[in-house]
Amino acid sequence: IPLLAEESVHIHPDGKTLYFASRGHIGMGGSDLYVTRLDENGNWSKPENLGYPINTLYDENSLMVSPTGEIAYFASDRSGGYGNLDLYYFELPIELQPTKTYYFDGYVFDEKTSNPIPGHFELRDLTSGKTVIISDADAVDGTFTVALPINKSYAIQVTYPGYFPYSLHFDMKLAEDQQSYHLNIPLNPLTSKKENVLANVFFDLNKSTLREESKIELNEFANYLLQNKALKIELGGHTDSRGNAMENTKLSTERAKSVHDYLITKGVPSTQLSYKGYGSTLPIYSDEVIDKMKSEKEKEKAHQANRRTIYKVIN
Repeated sequence: IPLLAEESVHIHPDGKTLYFASRGHIGMGGSDLYVTRLDENGNWSKPENLGYPINTLYDENSLMVSPTGEIAYFASDRSGGYGNLDLYYFELPIELQPTKTYYFDGYVFDEKTSNPIPGHFELRDLTSGKTVIISDADAVDGTFTVALPINKSYAIQVTYPGYFPYSLHFDMKLAEDQQSYHLNIPLNPLTSKKENVLANVFFDLNKSTLREESKIELNEFANYLLQNKALKIELGGHTDSRGNAMENTKLSTERAKSVHDYLITKGVPSTQLSYKGYGSTLPIYSDEVIDKMKSEKEKEKAHQANRRTIYKVIN
């Protein structure tokens, strides 16, 4: 973007739509409001004047756009005000709106004691693999709030000294009356023998082939193991109870081995790792519990939870 007396720069929480005021670009007089967008190659588009009646021959600046992108606020010394700069708001035309965002908030805590933890978290776009946000939960109450573009899939990883890494993936899709998405994030102490789920590891259907988006988490996990070389872990593969039991055990073993082999390619010593396939023998939700669930959606979610790749400390 050419530097031509720009001011009041506002980048929307979608991370790619930038609004600003300028006296240097061709406009309607005084300071006008403009928008430019970041493309997938990291280039900003040619600035676009927001046009009349938003811009006038007077000064307009200090534009702020709501997270939904529908309402905008700005200052202007146009006629009809109370003197000098007054505040105005308007409905932003669809063609000038950013990607709609909503608030994603979380609470990080010790799984055993429930005490809050100021965990360090990273959010990535699962499709592109790009890091969206790197930050920390509040040091006092363990909470955080960030704005995220909706209708996308994200992976979150949370770390803190003395705890195993926590990971999860989620879709930022909200109901019509919903304004935010919340996650409780329990961190498992290093002294715990409880299994830890590698929630962002994915496989092709009925195969042991790691999908590309799995490498985001496995690269982080490899770095964690290299920094904690005293840990010896077992990687475990689990399936749901549907299908042939022998085939399930074979598939779960092959999937655990795929994770094992990938971590070795990232420099993790083979002496630090082992793997085992458990098939459907250790479900989170038993068939009896699933049968009692009311909706098919709820049942499918339970089966999905049973299909998992985990690790646990064995030394």
